[in-house]
Amino acid sequence: MHCHTRLRIYGFIFFMCFPWIAVSGLLNSLEKALMPGQLAQVHAEYENDCKHCHRVFSKTLQTELCIQCHDHKNIAEDMQKKQGLHGRIDSSNIETCRSCHKEHVGRDAQLIQLDKLTFDHKKTDYSLKGKHTELVCEACHLSKDKYYAAKHLCVDCHENTDVHKGALGSQCNRCHSEMGWSSSRFDHSGTKFALTGQHEHVKCQRCHVDGKFTAIPSRCVDCHKFDDVHKSQYGNKCQKCHSNIGWKSAKFDHNKETDFKLSGKHKLLECKQCHKPNRKANESKKTKTCFSCHELSDKHKGRFGKKCKDCHNTQSWRKKKFDHQKTDFPLNGKHKEAKCVACHMGNVVDQQIESECFACHRQNDPHHETQYRNCNHCHDEVNWLENIIFDHQLVRFPLLGAHEALSCDECHLSNEFTAAPTDCYSCHKDQNVHEQRLGLKCIYCHYMGDWKAWEFSHDTQTEYKLEGAHAELACKLCHTQNLEDTVELIYQCKTCHLKDDVHDGAFGNDCQRCHNQNRFDEINFTF
Repeated sequence: MHCHTRLRIYGFIFFMCFPWIAVSGLLNSLEKALMPGQLAQVHAEYENDCKHCHRVFSKTLQTELCIQCHDHKNIAEDMQKKQGLHGRIDSSNIETCRSCHKEHVGRDAQLIQLDKLTFDHKKTDYSLKGKHTELVCEACHLSKDKYYAAKHLCVDCHENTDVHKGALGSQCNRCHSEMGWSSSRFDHSGTKFALTGQHEHVKCQRCHVDGKFTAIPSRCVDCHKFDDVHKSQYGNKCQKCHSNIGWKSAKFDHNKETDFKLSGKHKLLECKQCHKPNRKANESKKTKTCFSCHELSDKHKGRFGKKCKDCHNTQSWRKKKFDHQKTDFPLNGKHKEAKCVACHMGNVVDQQIESECFACHRQNDPHHETQYRNCNHCHDEVNWLENIIFDHQLVRFPLLGAHEALSCDECHLSNEFTAAPTDCYSCHKDQNVHEQRLGLKCIYCHYMGDWKAWEFSHDTQTEYKLEGAHAELACKLCHTQNLEDTVELIYQCKTCHLKDDVHDGAFGNDCQRCHNQNRFDEINFTF
């Protein structure tokens, strides 16, 4: 029957039966009548439950239902990761599951269309190579298991033929390949112990005793302990002197291999002069210091500590040197003439020498510590009492203008220089013609170039501009009281014009609403 004709018939039947479609029994009968054919035997239990696999008017959802039901095979994950048989299918030619798995074609229908003769194993996660291409499917795919359940590891199939009895683990492909089980290969360079030199000719069983291939010792001493003529005196790191080219060929570079380079007279010494037969390698730390060998030759009796190399060198023990300029306190000026004992009175190592001037020159301080302990601000090492240099510009009161011409004693009446005042009024009290009415901040009007030359702008330096008649007033008319510090006045009209208020306060304190600053008796108020 033609497809369009069939759709018309189905549509007509659906239209005729629509009033009764809500009835469950009738709906099941209708679905049964519209079913194109019997389901395969594996799906037979769902033949009376169409909605288990179908959703009305949705082909896409039908595919999703298939995947949900068969998700135990990880089909969705394979398709997402492009792995497995379903993940490698060309999705451009396959739209739904039923494109490959035909249903409603009878009980005996085969849903899995698998031709063993033409099946391409490259579409799976395990491509057949070498000897595997000659095997029949049943060799790996057992009849009781599903095809996708076949195992991939070599040991899964070859465990019974493993002559190593599992001693080498389960990674058979490290030595064997699909070309033939009996042909084996192993690259020892891929392990933690690459075979080089004489080790290349050693037979496997010499190191791998009793077929043991894991946890094999890799240190030289593990195999060559009985060949150690030093009897462990030089420790277990044989490779420092020997190599795998030949055990008897030995070399050792003391400058590169140790923290103690041999120079000068040390080059002529024999090993045993420092490396005593009864001394182990882990006890050799004390031999790295000069004092450990030359303690008996120390004429200073330990007074200068154990850092002999600060003065002596390896060229000759008798030649001595010490450069004080490389210390935290280089010697300059008169300090060069001072004897060591003048500062180093006790043990050089234990005594903590203070490097500040005050530590030695405390008794020479005429300032009695009022200048603190920064002697080097004025004095230097050339001459303590002469060449005194002091930059007044670096202190809290730099000398500017007329102050530069003053002698020190005009302000500093004693050697306690910090006691000198820094405010203008302290020195210029006798020149204060304002009688303190303008405060003590002289610098507001005067400057250090010339005391008599002054300037002050009431409009810019205060919050009260002088306008009108106010601009002609003398300062003392408003500034009537002596002040101890800054000038603070109330800017309200009543402060000065209270006696001129003919209204007796009846109109409030905002005089400027009617009066101006040109004349108090002028009224500029309109009704």
